[in-house]
Amino acid sequence: MDDRVLAAVLAAGAAVLDEPALARLGADLAQVSGAPVPVGVCGRPGAGRDTVRHALRGADVVVADPGGAAEIDVYVFTETLTPEDRAALSAARRPMVAVLNKADLICFAGARPMAEAAARCRELQSSTGVPTRPLAALLAGVATDPAGLDPDLAAALRRLSIGPSGLAGSWRIGTGVRRRLLAELDLVGVAIAAAAVSGGAGPEVLTALFREFSGIQGVLEEIGEAAAVIRYRRLLRALAPLAERAVGSRGAPVAAFLAGDAVVLARMAAASEVVTPPAVPGGRDALLCQAIYFQRYARGPVSGLHRECGIDIARGALRQWRRAGDAGE
Repeated sequence: MDDRVLAAVLAAGAAVLDEPALARLGADLAQVSGAPVPVGVCGRPGAGRDTVRHALRGADVVVADPGGAAEIDVYVFTETLTPEDRAALSAARRPMVAVLNKADLICFAGARPMAEAAARCRELQSSTGVPTRPLAALLAGVATDPAGLDPDLAAALRRLSIGPSGLAGSWRIGTGVRRRLLAELDLVGVAIAAAAVSGGAGPEVLTALFREFSGIQGVLEEIGEAAAVIRYRRLLRALAPLAERAVGSRGAPVAAFLAGDAVVLARMAAASEVVTPPAVPGGRDALLCQAIYFQRYARGPVSGLHRECGIDIARGALRQWRRAGDAGE
C-alpha cells in the first residue's frame, strides 16, 4: 500500500476533527509518502554484486550504496552456499533475500539451466529459511537497462544465425564485439538472442526474453514481499501516537476516527500485501468468508506481525461486508 493513502486519510481526519495532532502526523507522513524501501546488496567478492546492483536499479529498485542505509538485504552467492554464506544469512538483522547469481551457468545439458537453478534454490531455502531465487544478473541488467540492448551488440546478433550445428556467422563479427557479447550476455544469452533474432525478433522481444529468462521478476517479487512488511510496520508506527490520544471524553473524536472506515480499510490494504487473502468467489458472502478465515488465522500459531495482519484483514472484510449489506447487494 502506498503511504500516500494513509497520509490522505489523516489529512481528511484532521480537517473534520480540527485535531492538530492528526494534521502534524498527516504532514509528516505525506513528506515520506511513497518513500521507497532501500535495498542493500551484499555477498562474497566475485559473486557479481555490482552486476546485481545494476540490474535492480534498472528495475526501479532503490539500491543503497555499499555501506549505506538499507532496510532489506539481497545476499548474492554463486553455485551453492558456503559455510561463510550460511553464517552471513543466519546473522542477518534485516529482511533478506538470497540470490543465486550466474544461474544460467548452472548446467548446459538436461533441464534448462534456470530450471535446474530454481530447484537448487528450493533446496537451499529449505535449509536456511531465507527466500532464495536464481538470477542471471548479466541478462537482467540488459533487460532492465532503459537504453536497451547496445546497438553494436544488436547488430552483431543479427549477423548470427542458428543452424543444425549451433551458432553460425560468428566469423563475420569482429573479435572485440565477440568479446563484448560474451562479457555482457554470456554463452546462454548469446544463444537465446541469436535464436530469437534469426526468428525475426526485434529489440522489444529480445528484452522481454532476457527479462523472463533472467529470473529478475522472481527476485523483485521477493523484495516486494519484504517491503510490504516494512510498510505495514510504518503504518502501525504512524497510528500508535493517535491511539494514545484516543482516551477519555476528549479523545472520543480521535477514537471514532481510528475506528472509521477510512483507517480500517487502509490498514486492511496494507495487511493484505503482507498476507495474501485466499482466492474465493466474489460477492458479499466472500467478504464474510474472508473475515472468518482471518479471524481463525489470527488465533493460530503465527507471529505477532501476522496476527496483527489477520486482525486488520478480518476487521476490514467485516466492514466491507456490512457496507455491502447496507447498499442492498
